[in-house]
Amino acid sequence: MSLSGGFDSRVILSAMLKEKIYPTLVTLGDQRSTDIQVAGRIANRFALQHRIVQLSLDDFFKEAEHISYITNGSKPACHWHTYLYPKKVGVGKDHTFFVGTLGEFARCYYLDKGIISILLDGFAGVTQEAFWRLKLKRHRTFKKTELNLLSDDLRGQLEEESMIERAQRNARLSRGGLLSGGCRYYLEQRVPNFYANGIRMYNDSTQWRSPFHNINWLKAIWCLSENWKLGSNWHRLAITRNYPELLNFPEEKGFDKRCMLRKAPPLYWVSRIQRMKYQTYDLSESWYAKDVIKEYIMDNIQFLDDVAHKSLCERILSEQQKNKSRTKAVSFLLTMLYFKRTISKVR
Repeated sequence: MSLSGGFDSRVILSAMLKEKIYPTLVTLGDQRSTDIQVAGRIANRFALQHRIVQLSLDDFFKEAEHISYITNGSKPACHWHTYLYPKKVGVGKDHTFFVGTLGEFARCYYLDKGIISILLDGFAGVTQEAFWRLKLKRHRTFKKTELNLLSDDLRGQLEEESMIERAQRNARLSRGGLLSGGCRYYLEQRVPNFYANGIRMYNDSTQWRSPFHNINWLKAIWCLSENWKLGSNWHRLAITRNYPELLNFPEEKGFDKRCMLRKAPPLYWVSRIQRMKYQTYDLSESWYAKDVIKEYIMDNIQFLDDVAHKSLCERILSEQQKNKSRTKAVSFLLTMLYFKRTISKVR
């Protein structure tokens, strides 16, 4: 099973240990990453076999076209590790590979801010669209000054008027309270349009399983009070009831560096409260700053002619090398490049 330093996979492990099932653990990252540190301690305590996966740029280049093919170019390159790490560790079709997909449905994925979330929830009518506007603005891939260097169709989707329309559409799709609407959006939009690609990648090389990918569990969580979703309190309760000894290991972004708390502390979402700082497994930021990535994109720039102007690609790649600030944009360029290369070969 895939084990990180988070909540979803630890809930699964707690259920397994309760039933005296002792899985082989698989964790992605290097020795500095939080997931490796936490999962390693758990593996040592319960004498579980632990396979650590460290990805390289060679892994990325080797599998990129195939990933683009099986996901139809709709999965950003910075998320391709979902395919890469189980394949590299050798989790084949003859193994059942447990993952925590959809476990996030048992928390307020889009606004997990404790009492602030509760207060804003009462004003969903005026906050829903404002929330989506703020979120879309915060996660821009391209700067406003760069839009004129994009294709007409792409620029049209990213201009201010279109962003407002998208926020309004997302608000309609999130009908209900601010929190319940976010849960609806997660289940009805994020799952089929984002996680489905992750499942497709797992399916290509393994027999994946997720206890959370279950209609009965989803129905139960749909009716769960937000008080249990905020701060991952449902996860904490599940671990406590299944196998409380698993609380004796820290949680990512946790208040206590020694253990997981049975209930989220006040102000758990404030960065200063989070003493267990999270070191990511994702190497995209540093990968995309390497010369080999810049050279590869510029050598294949013809595949991006109808997406972005060459000068914009050069600017983005240079900024990534200087301050690693354009990871999302480089990910987009790589995704489009590989997808168009794949199409050209199929044709």
